[in-house]
Amino acid sequence: MSKQITAIIVGAGHRAILYSLYALEHPDELKIVGVADPDPIRRKKVAEMHGFGEEMCFKSAEELAERPKLADAVINGTMDRQHVPTAVPLLRAGYDMLLEKPFAISEEEVNYLYEVVKETGRKVMICHVLRYAPFYVAIKQRLLSGEIGDIINIQATEHVSYHHLAVSFVRGKWGNEEKCGAPMLLAKCCHDMDLIMWLKSGVSPKQIASFGSDFQFDPAKKPAGAGKRCLVDCQCEETCLYSAKKHYLDHPDRWAFYVWDCLENIENPTLEDKRKSLMTDNIHGRCVWDCEHTVVDHQSVLMNFADGATATLNMIGGTAKPERNIHIIGTKGEIKGVFDDSVFTVRTIDTASEKGWNEEVVDLFLSGTPVRGIQEYLNTSAVPNINGEPKWARSAIDSILTNEKYCGDVLLQKTYIDDCINKKVKKNTGQLPMYLVQNHHEGIISRETFDAAQAELSRRNAGRSPSKKNAPTGRSRYSSKYALSDRMYCGECGTRYQRCTWRNRDGSKRIVWRCVSRVDYGNKYCHDSPTLDEEPLHRAILAAINSAVKDKDNIVYNLKSAMEKELAPAAGQQLSLSEIDNQLEQLNIEFSKVLAEASESGDQAAYSDKFREIMQKQTALKAQRNEIQRMLAESGKAAAHIEQCRQAAETTPSAITEWDEALIRQVVESVTVETGSEIIVALKSGASIHQELM
Repeated sequence: MSKQITAIIVGAGHRAILYSLYALEHPDELKIVGVADPDPIRRKKVAEMHGFGEEMCFKSAEELAERPKLADAVINGTMDRQHVPTAVPLLRAGYDMLLEKPFAISEEEVNYLYEVVKETGRKVMICHVLRYAPFYVAIKQRLLSGEIGDIINIQATEHVSYHHLAVSFVRGKWGNEEKCGAPMLLAKCCHDMDLIMWLKSGVSPKQIASFGSDFQFDPAKKPAGAGKRCLVDCQCEETCLYSAKKHYLDHPDRWAFYVWDCLENIENPTLEDKRKSLMTDNIHGRCVWDCEHTVVDHQSVLMNFADGATATLNMIGGTAKPERNIHIIGTKGEIKGVFDDSVFTVRTIDTASEKGWNEEVVDLFLSGTPVRGIQEYLNTSAVPNINGEPKWARSAIDSILTNEKYCGDVLLQKTYIDDCINKKVKKNTGQLPMYLVQNHHEGIISRETFDAAQAELSRRNAGRSPSKKNAPTGRSRYSSKYALSDRMYCGECGTRYQRCTWRNRDGSKRIVWRCVSRVDYGNKYCHDSPTLDEEPLHRAILAAINSAVKDKDNIVYNLKSAMEKELAPAAGQQLSLSEIDNQLEQLNIEFSKVLAEASESGDQAAYSDKFREIMQKQTALKAQRNEIQRMLAESGKAAAHIEQCRQAAETTPSAITEWDEALIRQVVESVTVETGSEIIVALKSGASIHQELM
């Protein structure tokens, strides 16, 4: 077990508090033991959150530095211009440090901090958290593999939404460079510039050019009739996109940690409290054209690297939706994706292909990223939720993943009112029928992606049990931290294996894999399942994969044979897709009419038979349509798929020497432990290899 790290928060803003939540989730790894902040309300909040006394509350970093060292490290979440001045005395006091970005606001500060770090020998880690986001990690892995060759150009784009632009960089504390210390490009896009440098793997730029301006909020463009404050003297507030009422009262939870920090002294401020605040001293109540801001609202950067590659970064403020895009072009292909969607596409040049290229769409959720991992990177990356807050609950992500509206469908009667007097809304858990209307509206994701996500969720949930006690041999809770966690099973009882750390008598550690049933119940349900050391297990699995790769011709032959059998069309299918679609459209119209009648009558039960009849017809037609589409699509793809498999087999390295969790997920279907010396490795290609442990 690793040593618990103790830390003190310096600058108790929302970002430092966000990082400190890790201590509440993993108390064995991190403990917050103190806070330094000039605001007594924030000091009290942090102390109550983490359970320490007033003696560990300090008014400043300097006051903390004057005391003997009280913790292992400091989480420095001060404002940009305070980073170096607060970091230096604490480093000299012996603290390691997690330092919020941008860690310095000038070249002089960078050099000064660097010298202090060398002088003290302390560790300073900069919060460039996007380096650890699964999206960019996966892209980095593809680049290191050489899949798209040498990088020619990187195009990165940061879309700063109109709401974020107004709250932070016009009205907010980053709107004036003199006050905050950092220009907008540094304050908002240091992540993006760091990512470009990281993806280029240390190759330095030799030339940089940059252009930008304040295009939208020049005071000269202030609309006629606009006043000083939106809710006081503005004549065009109702039509203004940047109305403080629309931004902060109609949606009071959006970016609440910025907008309402002036009301921290009120325990539960009302909407009226917030209205008065915007009318008087709240900086977010000001007209956006009258905020004395000095930063740009858009800027472009062009980089020319020492190896001849180039990169561009475009930061555009005022977009409808916040979004980070990246497009990397190499000598053998390209990678293009959207960070906020967790999806990227890899295209590689293929001279033999009819199109001229091969394409792979990588969806990180569908590829195995756990929901918890999605939650962590959304939180650490400060991606705003629907309320504008960079704090994502697990339930919110689960809701998004399962919401049929995203693919264009509507599920009716999810809730109901059982008492017309109290009108209390209850969740429908089977009390009344529910009705699915497909293609109700235009979806924002494809039906294929949504269905694939539901299939992945079903796979992960398969065999889950409320407690381990009622399912001793069940294939229990999914975990994707390690690839084998959801694909390695006991040959005796069928229970999954889990990774364990054993401590030897001499104090050394040993990583092993054990049957969950044996771990939980001894030999009550499973008598002879062996414990396997991780290293020889990994070697055996890699040996099995390598042995299959060597037999490339046989793999392709077996795959082709299996696909030909699977794709054999059913006899007697004489159906028209257009005719089915027309019938479904007519049924949707009929359904809408019946639904309107039921709503007007107030007696939905009387229409249940009609609803049921329509639904049965829809279900039958959709089943027919899906079968035809499957047959047509898969028969058309068969030859191309087989050719891709052949090419992949030919280009796959003859020997895979290093364990790679992502590769194992892509290649291995399951591992069955037969004995202490033999496993069966089933590959997704269809091959099954009996392999001795090595």
